[in-house]
Parts: sequence; structure tokens; C-alpha cells
Amino acid sequence: MKRKGSLGDATFEDHTYPSGLGENTRLLGWGVGFFDMDNDGWLDILMSNAHVYPEVDKSKADLKYAEHKCLYRNLHNGRFQDVTNKGGPGILEDVPARGCVFGGYDNDGDPGYRRELYQCRTTASALRFDTES
Repeated sequence: MKRKGSLGDATFEDHTYPSGLGENTRLLGWGVGFFDMDNDGWLDILMSNAHVYPEVDKSKADLKYAEHKCLYRNLHNGRFQDVTNKGGPGILEDVPARGCVFGGYDNDGDPGYRRELYQCRTTASALRFDTES
């Protein structure tokens, strides 16, 4: 995942590592979504991961086809904290994920990205983030 900041002269500076998003370099991200998982008004990040080739599981490399998702909390200062290990089994489970879809779940009128999250993968599944308002 790359985070770049505009320098104002049609060029950009890479802020991936200073922002805390460069820690999971061995994972292959397919889908990235921004949503407010903790209702603090700041957008957090979910990244779906999986290797390109299922055959990698048979190799001697320290790689695997199914990978866990990454969850980052916005620290409100241009930095993100990796909170993947606090995300529960739906985040930590190794699956070959290929994308993220965000939307409302319970028709309560709240913006869907603030309350619920759907995670699509090869075998359809849904993750739901509920937070107290």
C-alpha cells in the first residue's frame, strides 16, 4: 500500500513508511477500503490480501496463497496503527481475499461505512463491525 503526499508542484512524496502503512510488505493486497470502524470521525483502513498463485503453497518459499487481512486505525495525525491482531477471527483468518465492499447492513439510516463492513472473497462471506454510537 502506498501513501503519497502532493508537494504542490505536480510531484508526490512517498509517505508509506512514515504513516505506518509499510509494515506488512510480505502480503499481497487486492482490495483496500476506508471506513470509520470506531466512529471517531476518522477513516480507518482495511486491506484484503492473497497471493496471486495457489501453487505457492507447494513451494519452499515462506509464502502462502491464503493470507489474513490487515486493519489499520487512523491516529488522527497522518499515521495509522496496525490493529490487525485486535480485529478478531474474521480479520485474522487466512483466506484468498480479492476485494472489499462496504455498505449498509441493517437499514438504520447510518452511513454504511461507519457501522458495517462486507468482505468479499472466493467463497462469499461478510464481516460486520458494530460500534456503539
